[in-house]
Amino acid sequence: MFRPMTLDVREHLVKIPEREKRFACYHCLRKAQAPRIGRRRIGQSMPQYPPVPIHIRIDSQEQRSGIPDMLATMPQVHIEVMPLHMGDYDIGGDPCRVFERKTGSDFLSSLVQGRLFAQLTALRKSRFAPILLLEGDPLCVGHSQMRPESIRGALAYITAILRVPILPSGEPAESAHLIYAAARQCQVGPAAHSPAAHTVCTRYASPPSCVKVAVLGSGYDR
Repeated sequence: MFRPMTLDVREHLVKIPEREKRFACYHCLRKAQAPRIGRRRIGQSMPQYPPVPIHIRIDSQEQRSGIPDMLATMPQVHIEVMPLHMGDYDIGGDPCRVFERKTGSDFLSSLVQGRLFAQLTALRKSRFAPILLLEGDPLCVGHSQMRPESIRGALAYITAILRVPILPSGEPAESAHLIYAAARQCQVGPAAHSPAAHTVCTRYASPPSCVKVAVLGSGYDR
């Protein structure tokens, strides 16, 4: 009775080392092949593209700010200084994005003279997608006679009614970096390959008279 049991135990003891050997060889093979497969997949998922030039058209009146010289030193940037009919910086894209740059004092003076709303409305009605680059805080301009409520009302009207985004900046160097980042995203990034629909808001050809009174009339002491 004990002989069959002894044979079974011996056969079982003989088979265990063979299974462990096969199991170890299988894992060694997987470890050896895993880094090669990983490197191949990473190389395939991240193709290398040659540097793409970034073209920026700049209005000739912006040379005094020093921003064109800063943009010319940035990677892959090719600037073209020329008189622009609309906007100050044409960074391309689909639709074409155009920066309208205003310092804090320029913003207030254009509000008082009634030029800012007309400029932004004309840009919205054209084929461009305008962006207001506000350099400096208009609320901190010392010689201004406009009330803070009127300035905030103008900013709210530009964003909520005219639907023009406002990009704040503290100095010309920061403005140059913001323009470069936007141009890179429009010409090299995902925005260059996925054009968005350009919906022009033509409900108001010009700001209503009630808005003009609320923004300018109540805040400017003649």
